[in-house]
Amino acid sequence: MKRIIIHWSAGTHTPSAIDKKHYHYIVGGGGAVVEGDLPVSANQSTATEYAAHTRGLNTGSIGVSFAAMHGAKERPFTAGEYPITKAQVEAMTRLVSDLSERYDIPITLETILTHAEVEPNLGVKQRGKWDVTWLPDMDQVGEARTVGDLLRQKVRDYRQSQIVPAPPLPKGRTKPTQSKTVQASIVQGASAVGGAVAAFQTLDGTAQIIAMVGCVLVALTAMFILKERLKAWASGWR
Repeated sequence: MKRIIIHWSAGTHTPSAIDKKHYHYIVGGGGAVVEGDLPVSANQSTATEYAAHTRGLNTGSIGVSFAAMHGAKERPFTAGEYPITKAQVEAMTRLVSDLSERYDIPITLETILTHAEVEPNLGVKQRGKWDVTWLPDMDQVGEARTVGDLLRQKVRDYRQSQIVPAPPLPKGRTKPTQSKTVQASIVQGASAVGGAVAAFQTLDGTAQIIAMVGCVLVALTAMFILKERLKAWASGWR
């Protein structure tokens, strides 16, 4: 898919059967996202049944809509009884961000835009469409590009908020450097081995066998302890 086009339905806050026929996704007044009757893939081509949401630009376009603005008038402006809600704007932001990631659609003027921007941005005649040129907290209708920019920035900000930074090292940790504890363990181990060899040479045959078994057990224990300390060092502990 090439682009995402954002509309309002000019209906109530509840997605209707007509809304579901024309849009791939509709955001209800409370922020719930409802799927349309046809999947996004239906608009890969208009040779068969597809969601007809944008005149002359349905091929390759994902149509999403606010369920809102029934009775709205552009001049003098009134949002009607079903204005776009803040919950809808936040839900639409998440929806458009998810769709742009899923279909690898960049956030540009030509690829994520409102219906009102289609004609000025892409040169496709739209018969005076003015959705979406108003959002909550606006007193009057705004310029298509200005409102489109606001929505695109919201998508960018939401996308950035989903990038989880690497967690900081817990207090008491540093970047892995060989600690004094690990160094001391190595030195102590080498000293112990040297002393054990000297003592071993003074024993008779049976005693040497017993001592050898004991040394093996001690060595295994020492290796285990050293392994755990090295793991802790690698994790960043002092």
